[in-house]
Amino acid sequence: MSVPPLSLQQLKLKCQHCSLKSLCIPVGLPAADIRLLEKIVNSQITIHKGKALFSQDQAFQGFYTVRSGAFKYVYQTPTSQDQILAFYLPGDFFGLDALHTEKHPATAIALQESSVCQVDFDQLLKLSHQIPSLQRFILNLMSEQTCESLTMALPNQTAEQRMIGFLLQLSEHSERRGYSSKQFSLPMQNKEIANHLGLAVETVSRTFTDLAQHNLIDISQKTVTLLDLETLRARTRLNQASSKKAPPNNRFS
Repeated sequence: MSVPPLSLQQLKLKCQHCSLKSLCIPVGLPAADIRLLEKIVNSQITIHKGKALFSQDQAFQGFYTVRSGAFKYVYQTPTSQDQILAFYLPGDFFGLDALHTEKHPATAIALQESSVCQVDFDQLLKLSHQIPSLQRFILNLMSEQTCESLTMALPNQTAEQRMIGFLLQLSEHSERRGYSSKQFSLPMQNKEIANHLGLAVETVSRTFTDLAQHNLIDISQKTVTLLDLETLRARTRLNQASSKKAPPNNRFS
């Protein structure tokens, strides 16, 4: 099933009763420590579709976790071209990449009506001295973001490989958060997927159509169903082998 939106009543709940508690809080954290954590979390931030949560070069004030909705993370190049670096979905943390310069390197824009929790990083570090498990939790967050950055599409991947890889990442993301690995929502448009993967919009549409015609996926409205995960994974492995012999693709196929 697709990830359900949170109701307004759920959005008012604090950490102890949040449906994303298991993703945001170290396992086994006592209720008393959770109450301490709640004091440094602002869980009342709602961002309307198309609006920015924060902008590129804005001063770092904390990091965020998505409670509902979705965001695209957009970097504006020196030549004023927009490049989508990542998408953030419910349960995802983001904003930690601003720690080094204390400025956000890109802009986070809501793809739909969205809500986030904001965590003051300095206060979190102070609190970690009282709650040792938070120190490892912070390191795990940073490690996870580093690993995710290594899975971005490579220039020599075929269009199909990039597309399948993107869908498989969304599948794994959905499964990690307790939902179906075979059916999930696509809050982003084809043009945004194209920008993120370095493809032309027509290539994205054509690849979706090809995968559907081969009964590998089904797309209805904004919901994608992966009909044959094993074949999709196999196609990715085959493409990886063939792409090593092929010349690099242009950024726009």
